[in-house]
Amino acid sequence: MGILFIPISIAAAFFSVNGKVAVRVDYALTGSWITLLARTAELVIACVIAEFAYIFTPKLWGRSGPLVPSPSQTSLQTRFFVRTFPLIIALILTMMFADWVVAGNAARDMTRERLAGTAQVAADSLPYFLESGQGLLLNQARPELFTLDADGQRSEITRMLRSVPFFNRIGLFDANGNILAQAPSEQSLSLGEREKVALDLALKGVPAQTYTLKPIASDISAQVVFVASVQDAAGKSLGVLMGWTNLQENPFTQPAIEALKKIGGMGGEGAILDENRQILYDTLETSSLVMSDYLGTIPETADFFEETSQLGTRRMVYVQPTLGHQWTVVASLPSEGVQSLALSIAIPLLLILLGVSVAAYLLLRFSLRGVTGTLRTLSQQATLISQGQLNSPLMVSGVDEVGQLSNAFERMRLSLKARLLELNRLLEVSQGVAANLDIERAVQPILHAALSDGVSAVRMVLVQPVSLDQETGQPVAFGAGPAANLYNGLDPLIIEQVQRMEMLVMPNMARMRRLNLKAGQAVPAALLGMPIYHESQFYGALWIGYDTPRQFTEENIRFLSTLTAQSALAAANAGLYATAEIGRQRLEAVLYSTPEPVLVFDERGRLLLINPAALQTVGLITWATP
Repeated sequence: MGILFIPISIAAAFFSVNGKVAVRVDYALTGSWITLLARTAELVIACVIAEFAYIFTPKLWGRSGPLVPSPSQTSLQTRFFVRTFPLIIALILTMMFADWVVAGNAARDMTRERLAGTAQVAADSLPYFLESGQGLLLNQARPELFTLDADGQRSEITRMLRSVPFFNRIGLFDANGNILAQAPSEQSLSLGEREKVALDLALKGVPAQTYTLKPIASDISAQVVFVASVQDAAGKSLGVLMGWTNLQENPFTQPAIEALKKIGGMGGEGAILDENRQILYDTLETSSLVMSDYLGTIPETADFFEETSQLGTRRMVYVQPTLGHQWTVVASLPSEGVQSLALSIAIPLLLILLGVSVAAYLLLRFSLRGVTGTLRTLSQQATLISQGQLNSPLMVSGVDEVGQLSNAFERMRLSLKARLLELNRLLEVSQGVAANLDIERAVQPILHAALSDGVSAVRMVLVQPVSLDQETGQPVAFGAGPAANLYNGLDPLIIEQVQRMEMLVMPNMARMRRLNLKAGQAVPAALLGMPIYHESQFYGALWIGYDTPRQFTEENIRFLSTLTAQSALAAANAGLYATAEIGRQRLEAVLYSTPEPVLVFDERGRLLLINPAALQTVGLITWATP
């Protein structure tokens, strides 16, 4: 119930306010959390009280019957959904809230960039407008104007107005502040208080001034008057040249005006303020606003913020001061537009989130069936392994936890199978060693057992006497594999190496120069050799070679070590047999060569040995029973 209360509360907050969808969504996702937390706290307190009532007064809850397993206890799939459903709901709500916050921030950033770009364009053009106007007027403020007669002065002022498409009115004043000439001449020129102050300062020697004035008649922007002092070569003021223009008609302010009008076209508002925070131009184009005080916030530096307008609505404002002057450009958009933009960004994401949630539910629903099916397969495989059936492979798919578990089962099966095969080979080796005293027949099972897992050559070199036909002091060697005879030249080098170490491991002989090889001697790509010892006596070496480099595992080393132990036993038995056989042959030669009859009996009186001399003695043996 507590989990379901959250979406119900959000839906109630959405329908509880008036306004556009964007405003409602913004309030539901950002403004109703305090109420939601309060209601959640009430539910938690109610649950705690109910839990205490259940613990201390269980009879009030009815008679309790025998416990039965719940659906979540009998089904892994149901248990998963019961435990993850609250988390999924919380995750979806969190993602919805995060989506709205991210969309709101993105819309806020986009609005900021749009307002900043507009305000920057306007602010960049205003200094150029002020500097151009002052420069143009200073260039025309020449002393020669006062050497002309009245008609010449009127003609020159008229020429200035027509040649420079900047001013809409120009006036020339003498040193006493009297008007000498103006253009256009048909308009009467009457100076206001600020213009008179400017005229007085110019006559006192101030070279250039700029003032803002109230609009004329139906103009929707303030007037800007530029004042230039006309001085002679000695710096004496001869008069004053003044030029008037307004922001809405001046060609130099059109980029700023057009940029601000775009903001007005989007439902926002743009304004240009002077150093006294008075409105010089406003996109509402109401003459009553011109030269009135701006009532909003004006920071000292460029800034983007949200404030409440005079109508009580929220709006996003960007303030951009002009460079080198104290004028300010203000651009604003209603927050409702920002919320609408955020909604347009968030709705596709919310739809995607909803689709992903439904797809995730269906995917989990069906993928869990695959998990439970895999677990049943693994249980059946474990049963087969326990019965000793190791020839049934397990199909492994995927690299996730289930795939890793299946892979572990398959590796266990292959490992057990490999260990059984290894034990069978070792059993054959031990049987062959025990059944043969002749070294050549005894080592054959050992060599064939070592020819597994890609071995191209296996060789055994024995330096102790192990056969009757072995020359004294010469080693005897046995080999198996397709390359056994190719690598027989390595036997002396390997014997020399293994006498100094427990084993010879060379995974890549191309990178190792441990053996002093002869020129042209063929070598395997990888080599593993071990010494053959029996009762601390060195008998020789057993080594294997590969055609490709490889890393030797503990299983490879352990298996070869076991074969080496069997080789030591076979060599020791063969050596003892050879020694005994040589003794027997010597005794037989002695008996055959002596002229006296010799008979050998055991403890039961049975004849074991008789020489030819005894057979030739008449009357020595009269009868014999087998």
